[in-house]
Amino acid sequence: MIHRILCPLDLSDFSKRAFEHGLVLARWYGAKVVALHVFAGFMPPGDESTYPAWLRRVPEARKEIDRELHEQVSSPLAEGMDVPLVLREGDPVAGILAEAKAMAADLVVMSTHGRSGFDRLTLGSVAYKVLRKSPCPVLIVPAQQARQGEFQGYRRIICATDFSPDSGHALDFALSIAERAGSRLTIAHVVEVAENPEVLEGDSPLAVVRRERIEKAHARLRELVAAREGQEPAVDETVRIGRPYVELLALAKATEADLLVLGVRGRGAIDLTLFGSTTAQVVRRAACDVLTVTHQ
Repeated sequence: MIHRILCPLDLSDFSKRAFEHGLVLARWYGAKVVALHVFAGFMPPGDESTYPAWLRRVPEARKEIDRELHEQVSSPLAEGMDVPLVLREGDPVAGILAEAKAMAADLVVMSTHGRSGFDRLTLGSVAYKVLRKSPCPVLIVPAQQARQGEFQGYRRIICATDFSPDSGHALDFALSIAERAGSRLTIAHVVEVAENPEVLEGDSPLAVVRRERIEKAHARLRELVAAREGQEPAVDETVRIGRPYVELLALAKATEADLLVLGVRGRGAIDLTLFGSTTAQVVRRAACDVLTVTHQ
């Protein structure tokens, strides 16, 4: 269950869109939403693409910023909901993580900004660092979503699995959301092949090993689907071959998926350094929402 959702806000259309996604999820779960704005207590170096949070130090500017933030919190989607706006001063990443911990958030919903090619590659420093360090699942809403119409929910969800406990926890989340959204869920496994994915035929050792891996993956996916037989939501399965992030993104595009759900390993020192390349690449490049689920 999702009981508490944290939505970091700035004055961008991107965070406004992510906030709307958080509100829809909150209605599905009957959850409490907290909006958070963290402003810097110093004047950082920047350019026209940097959000000038330090302007809160200027009385006239602070009044206008507060007005715009309250307008965001007063979204029509929030009608009938009590959504407090929490203001904090300091480092945005530290502020978001501290608030998530203090309120025991079950989910953080935020957006990438994607202002430039470099920003897309780095995910935006705030979103990327929160994603790596968050103690709870994080829903990332890509910048492209800001240009779309009103968020209606999720029609098609893909949950990636490598059959680990982490991806099992992610599947629980995906099933829960799909049930409330009334959407179809596809459980996907990618047989990782770095080179020559087309080598599947013949009696070569490589082809034999790959066919065995594919057969085992299909069998395990069928077990997962069979366990849900007769239950809602509708679930299907697919096995793909290649680089995991490439295949997951291609599958999401081909099926017009609205949401990709990924299990992320614990936050140990090694995990923080490596931070699964599949997760990082999917979040950087996906055109749909991406939910990363940590198995604590």
